Amino acid sequence: MKIITTILFILSSVITFAQGGAMADLKFEEAEIAFNNQDYETTIKKLDEFDKLLGSIKDKSLYLRIISQDKLFEPSKLYENESNFNLLSSLRKNTSAYLKAMESNGLDERYREVYAINEKIVQYPKDKVQWKINKDKIENDFKNYLLNIRQKLSYLPEDKIERGIEIVLKIEKNMVSVLGGNFAINKGLPDSKTIAVKDFKINKFEISLEEYRFIMNNFNFNNISYHTSSVNDSYGILRDFKKCVTDSEEFIKKLNWITGKSYRLPTDIEWEFAASGGNFTKRYLYSGSNDYNEIAWYYKNSSGKKYNLNKKFEKVYNDNGEYIEHGKIQRAGLKKPNELELYDMNGNVSEICVDTNGKYCYKGGSIGDDVTSLQFKRYNNKVGDEIFGFRIAL
Repeated sequence: MKIITTILFILSSVITFAQGGAMADLKFEEAEIAFNNQDYETTIKKLDEFDKLLGSIKDKSLYLRIISQDKLFEPSKLYENESNFNLLSSLRKNTSAYLKAMESNGLDERYREVYAINEKIVQYPKDKVQWKINKDKIENDFKNYLLNIRQKLSYLPEDKIERGIEIVLKIEKNMVSVLGGNFAINKGLPDSKTIAVKDFKINKFEISLEEYRFIMNNFNFNNISYHTSSVNDSYGILRDFKKCVTDSEEFIKKLNWITGKSYRLPTDIEWEFAASGGNFTKRYLYSGSNDYNEIAWYYKNSSGKKYNLNKKFEKVYNDNGEYIEHGKIQRAGLKKPNELELYDMNGNVSEICVDTNGKYCYKGGSIGDDVTSLQFKRYNNKVGDEIFGFRIAL
């Protein structure tokens, strides 16, 4: 009887273990699915369930957890709240554990990837005391910075100063870091060459009409275009290239005085590198897609007539053969972004850049253009039927 009881107990344990293993495998599969869908928070939750079912942490689970935590960790938000520091601490603990466990297995691709993450986070505080000290200093510096901006914006009407501060901070927040690299220009042409592009920042949006009005304290300024613009639309000037150049440089000069920074127009190479997706390029025909309607406003999809150089309106039709009335500049960010999360690099307004000779040019095409003018590698410094605008770099 005792033997039978023992056998039944063993069988029951084996079945339970097998069921637990099968359930664990299912949780890991769910974690992988979530990871492939870039849902990193769900990935970590499923890995927690996987580890709990097995009663231990497997290398494959630890690796996937590290990559997910690295994706979730945003250095710019480290000092916003304690949960960001806790995420950093957990990431640091897990990378150390993985590297120690796997160091005898050789330097495979996963080991090198985790090692790179571990090296990247070395610069951040290792304990909560130092994190708190840094956090207090950043908050104090930011308060002083806000006071300085408020003083600089005293030229605005008193009832507009608070909004002016918000606009300055929004412009700064929307600057995107672009990691430099080697960039081939004029590929396939006799004058093709590779240029080393240094790291830089560029704004994810074109400067808006509201931003221009506040920084320049010119609330009577309106876009010169086919149609009346709202304050949230991009700044835009019809055909007057020189005025847009002057406006952009004056805007940047004033913004630098307010912030103490060194904003500028992007170079044509920087602009094209960013438009193509930088080091994350997927080699689309347009900036962010092979379908221009996904990423660009041009004369057919911006509800507009094409205004030709003879100042006569042409009838134009959309892709469904429907006649279109007056076109207008759009609010930046309504279309799909490119690989760097930059919006409207094609279409809406043609953007002012500076070439290697220090001359002004424009790129990207506008609502006054047809599809052939939207390719981001287009270079031009001749004034045609264009709507000009700009975005800033740093």
